[in-house]
Amino acid sequence: MDSPFTPAAESTRRLDLLRMGLAGLGLEGALLLQAVDVLWVSGTRQNAALWVPVEGEPLLLVRKSLERARDESPLERVVPFPASKELAALVGPARRLGLTLDTVPVAVQQFWSRALPGVEWADVSSLVRDSRSVKSPWELDRMRETARLLCGVFREVPSFLRAGMREVDLSAEIEVRMRRAGNEGSPRVRGFNQEFFMGLAISGGAATAPSYFDGPVTGRGLSPSSPLGASVDVIARDAPVLLDYTAILGGYVTDMTRIAVCGRLAPELTRAFGVARDIQEELAAALLPGAVPSELFATARRRADDAGLGDRFMGPPGAQARFVGHGIGLELDEVPVLAPGFDAPLRLGQTLAIEPKFVFPGQGAVGIENTWSVGERGGERITPMEGTSLAPVFEGRDLSPRALFWEHERNCAVRQGTWKLVGKNVLGPDGLNEAKWELYDIDADRSELNDLAAKEPDRVKAMSALYLAYAKRCCVLPLPGGKEKAGAARKDKKSE
Repeated sequence: MDSPFTPAAESTRRLDLLRMGLAGLGLEGALLLQAVDVLWVSGTRQNAALWVPVEGEPLLLVRKSLERARDESPLERVVPFPASKELAALVGPARRLGLTLDTVPVAVQQFWSRALPGVEWADVSSLVRDSRSVKSPWELDRMRETARLLCGVFREVPSFLRAGMREVDLSAEIEVRMRRAGNEGSPRVRGFNQEFFMGLAISGGAATAPSYFDGPVTGRGLSPSSPLGASVDVIARDAPVLLDYTAILGGYVTDMTRIAVCGRLAPELTRAFGVARDIQEELAAALLPGAVPSELFATARRRADDAGLGDRFMGPPGAQARFVGHGIGLELDEVPVLAPGFDAPLRLGQTLAIEPKFVFPGQGAVGIENTWSVGERGGERITPMEGTSLAPVFEGRDLSPRALFWEHERNCAVRQGTWKLVGKNVLGPDGLNEAKWELYDIDADRSELNDLAAKEPDRVKAMSALYLAYAKRCCVLPLPGGKEKAGAARKDKKSE
């Protein structure tokens, strides 16, 4: 990430959106109290309340930590949270105000009603969520950075997934890599009593266990108090392994699902996965401004029914989730939702995770998920996996020239055409040690006995640069404990 701080221009854009919506509702201002809503406008997730008047400058009232809030927020007015008897003077004469009543507890609303006597409250939950749903170019860039982290970890799964390991051990292997790559933790979820850890690594019959979470697949979990995600069940050969994970950088979430197998999937599962992939591609192509979410869900449902898989679509029979895609951003469960009843047309820049899945009780679950943004020509995928399709080879066509990269325990290589750049312990805590590279012309020296690095310094430099770009793109770097940082030095946020 270029910088973890929200630019002043970004905060101003969000304030303008919010003020315009408040004025349209005939309100004089709003109090943002939910932490993620405060973060969206103020750029800081400290314990604070944000007063946003339709006319005048916003005021961030901080309980803890004032020092960090002032350092992190581009807002000019960041002050200590005052005694309750002083709040009325800070808010002024405004008496028709908004609150996000989908998240603010009654006790908190009552506190503010006592502090601001005579105020008439209006629910602005929909306004805030709708305003947040359209992402700016800056926000889309943040989500792409998050997606690169997630894709970089997923591409490592084949190196450690084995039949006979427990689901919880597989999840631990994934999660430690995500934390080392900079993942900030579990995604924020707005829905009442909905909880989610970093993701799901579940397999076979355990993957089809029902649970509370409002999703198509939940997993058995580890106990009645945590009935979600990986269990201690052993991953069997030929059983589908469903990996559904989120990643977070700078507060922004991306969501992705892939299927793995140690062996071979049963034919009916392979077929269902193909149907899921086709549904995803059809819906993604339809992510255009003006498309209606409820109609996209209906399309997906018809495709599942036509394939004879309607009773397994988005959950086991009798416990199916009533959506096929959900908004995503600072929270995992944003709007819009591809579901019945969501009839507001899509808008350019909205972001959604599309996740068609099929559940076969006792056998396992299959499906796919990627994060997309609504584009002028259809959905733009935010979570592309690194790699090149081999389909042309199976059709007798050649692949386009490309570089191949790999790394194992800090030993690295690049293959470009006939040339191979390779080195032992090339990766160190400070990045690449280019002095350790060796260069071979594989056509002339298949046994790699004649190191040409000294004779071809320009080629070594160019191929090393390719490797460094790959290492950063796929989260090989930064290494844990290294000096290489994901974020650049902080700019002056007040002047951006």
